[in-house]
Amino acid sequence: MARKKRRKNKVRVVPVTAPQVPPVKDRLKALWTKGGDLPPGILMALLTLVAYSTALGGGYIWDDNAYLTANPLLFDLEGLRRIWLTAETPQYYPIVFSTFWIERKIWGLDPSGYHLVNVLLHIANSILLWRLLRYLRIPGAWLAGAIFAVHPVHVESVAWITERKNVLSGLFYLLALRQYLKFESEPGKALLKNPRRYAGAMALFVCALLSKSVTATLPAAILIVLWYQNRRLDLRAITRLIPFFIVGAASGLFTAWLEVNKVGASGEAWDLDVLERFLIAGQVMWFYLWKLVWPANLMFSYPRWNVDAGAPLQYLGLIGVAAGAFPLWWWRKSWGRGPAAAALFFLITLGPVLGFLNVYPMLFSWVADHFQYLASIGPISLAAGGAAWAWREKAKAAKWGFPAAAAALVILGVLTWQQGWIYESEESLWRDTIRKNPESWMAHNNLGAVYAQSGRPREALRHYRESLKNRKYKEISLSNIGNQLLRLGKTSEAIDHYRRAIALNPKYAKPRAGLGRALAESGDVKEGIKELKEALRLRPGSPIAHNNLGLALARKGEIKEAAEQFLKALKGNPALAEARFNFGLTLFQARRYGQAIEVLREGVRLTPEDRQTGNLLAWLLATAPRAEWRNGNEALDIARKVLAANAADPIALNSLAAAYAELGQFSSAIGAASQALRQAEVAGRQDEINRIREYLRHYKTGRPYRSP
Repeated sequence: MARKKRRKNKVRVVPVTAPQVPPVKDRLKALWTKGGDLPPGILMALLTLVAYSTALGGGYIWDDNAYLTANPLLFDLEGLRRIWLTAETPQYYPIVFSTFWIERKIWGLDPSGYHLVNVLLHIANSILLWRLLRYLRIPGAWLAGAIFAVHPVHVESVAWITERKNVLSGLFYLLALRQYLKFESEPGKALLKNPRRYAGAMALFVCALLSKSVTATLPAAILIVLWYQNRRLDLRAITRLIPFFIVGAASGLFTAWLEVNKVGASGEAWDLDVLERFLIAGQVMWFYLWKLVWPANLMFSYPRWNVDAGAPLQYLGLIGVAAGAFPLWWWRKSWGRGPAAAALFFLITLGPVLGFLNVYPMLFSWVADHFQYLASIGPISLAAGGAAWAWREKAKAAKWGFPAAAAALVILGVLTWQQGWIYESEESLWRDTIRKNPESWMAHNNLGAVYAQSGRPREALRHYRESLKNRKYKEISLSNIGNQLLRLGKTSEAIDHYRRAIALNPKYAKPRAGLGRALAESGDVKEGIKELKEALRLRPGSPIAHNNLGLALARKGEIKEAAEQFLKALKGNPALAEARFNFGLTLFQARRYGQAIEVLREGVRLTPEDRQTGNLLAWLLATAPRAEWRNGNEALDIARKVLAANAADPIALNSLAAAYAELGQFSSAIGAASQALRQAEVAGRQDEINRIREYLRHYKTGRPYRSP
């Protein structure tokens, strides 16, 4: 097609061409470039959110109770003060616990909020890593940040609420590193070219240490990066880092002391000589590197291999480290400093968890995925940089660059998405661990604890016995078996297991607390109280020991003293459901109904799954003698929630009947009470049968029951 154009009485044919539409690839590239950091940053965030979408719905696991749900320091300003000024928290990481303190005020005990914050922090770290690598002019910077974001080896650090330590300290670590590198890049020969930027880097470093002390390796990492940049490491540059080394060393030594003297990382399990620790380190480094390359069969607790200095194969790890270090250093001029810097960063950052220092998780395994959160930056950056260089320099490989990178991110993201399901609940976590590591005594022990807390003592007992088979140090398992036997009414067997545990470790307080309760329940209250006081001497403030001592004192009729012990137990662990119920019951028996209702209300808020507390609260709200204490609608709602867990529970049905009666719905009250009576008769509970018959007489005459 053409059109005619007149020019000076001449006609010229001008061809009309269709507008050329740039290829989709070029249009995407233009959008990526013109948008600055926003499009790639948004894409990285979206990839991470999708990969961790399964983890966002997870619950609480393992020691989340000590850090968060049962932490008595997260309730008031006094607790916040103690977080910073005392060492009462499981580890002295006050910034982490301060975030928990703030979030507790925002979303209470809903785990979704805490999971979301962890994911957002991980996204921030991934974006910071991308920008930091770009600042260092390392090729493939965005790809490295994206791999870091969706690599499944980091799921443990992100999906486990307690590991807020990792993602939060990582944020401060990367910010401090960027700040210090900018400080070093400024012109000038003065010792402190820009004191404000230097002070900012130091402040961020201190924040990182107060979130997790493994970040003490930052000054060494700074030296590695400066060496990679071909900067002169003269006396002035090293002198500027001395305060960082001092602060980092002080924090690391303090944490190491706490691990041994407070957390409990001492004893036979940690008695290793120097050679054995080097053998562990050699194998640990290759283990972590392999999990980055091939992230299959990831598990929460890996097998703890035996260390034997007399086995030649155990030296292969150290030999491999030496063999790998030689070419990286020898050919650093032809290969560049990048590979050597990445390997050195990996080694130095892993330093605190290589086995040279005692850390409590070494009791279960020498390795854990969350230990390499920051260290993984080295190998990931090297792999992404190498891939980017190959795609740029090799024409044949260039066309495969984008599809290969996209495929790698999709595969890693899917693996992360699948791994997130494991953290749906504590039961799913330990089941997955046992499936992959059947001999994990820790997983059997913790799954037993889950079953014990959910009222399944026989299943708990089975896993505790499996734990006893597979572990060398048996006092924990023996104590837990004793607890379940006591719950099943097998008091003499429970006493035997407690005594065996005490014989193995006389300084272990838990079996003494169990033994004291068992003795009191068997009739020997005096000897039981003696054992419980010894348990409190060994572990002052133990919530379990205080609760059991309260039960023993209540058996003696010392109700006031018993209430004091229950209150002490709740100060140590506000979410200890049994102590909360016992305290409320004691107040109820003392006819302090108003106080009992407030105590039980708090218990229902903290542990809504505890049926005992819910039942007693519903009963009091329906039957308290004064009108200002009663609330029939609230009682009805609580009783229905309790029944949702067990529709045949005669106590819950009895509370439901009382709630109906309080609301004047006597036909419903009679129906619920009659059903409660049938269930009590099936269970053969004569005392309950007699009480329910008395309540029925009230309802049949159109009167609600009132507690005396």
